[in-house]
Amino acid sequence: MQLAHPRSPLHKFAFGTKESLSKPEAKQAMIDFYDSYYSPNLMSLCVSSNMPLAQLEELVKAKFGAIKGKNVSLPDISNPKPYDTCSCKRLVKMVPVNDLDELKITWSLPFYGDDEDDDETSPNMNIKYYMELFGHEGTNSVLSYLKSQGWATGLETRRKSMCGCMTKFDINIELTKDGVANYVKVVEAVFAYAQLLDKAGPQEWFANELNAAGELRF
Repeated sequence: MQLAHPRSPLHKFAFGTKESLSKPEAKQAMIDFYDSYYSPNLMSLCVSSNMPLAQLEELVKAKFGAIKGKNVSLPDISNPKPYDTCSCKRLVKMVPVNDLDELKITWSLPFYGDDEDDDETSPNMNIKYYMELFGHEGTNSVLSYLKSQGWATGLETRRKSMCGCMTKFDINIELTKDGVANYVKVVEAVFAYAQLLDKAGPQEWFANELNAAGELRF
């Protein structure tokens, strides 16, 4: 978050510290936030039970019905863009608390909607297309190449919608000690694969496979 545009509300440490939470104004700031945005229209509730539906509905009303509906909207924080050409293209190195050797490559993309939206007409499907390709672990995949070089032991892709203004696309790579020493070559391999995908263009057969797999989900 600290790497976001200096004028963006996201340009701050994402978690509280003992020092920041000890400030006199912290409590009132949290109360003000609660009073402004704690509203049912911004919430989702999931209840799982073997109770009859009518009885479960009454229970939910009793427990949550008192929450005051304020019909509020989340503030628009898309301008300035949290991550523009000035705040991207950075290499950030961190020393982990645990014994962890990981490389994360993050792309900042336009907001494509909720993460759960996997409808085949949704722009999120465009991200899923690339998530599946980058995350492939078979022959000729990025991971198979990195393993053959002794640089990585695992790779996963993720997407995350943030604050209604952007979507993150992450590639997380578990590195070996040799991979840490050659992290530049690891990054080059990922971008070489990205260029290969760009040159090949969208493949209809693969998109059809994704759609067919989606139809099998319960």
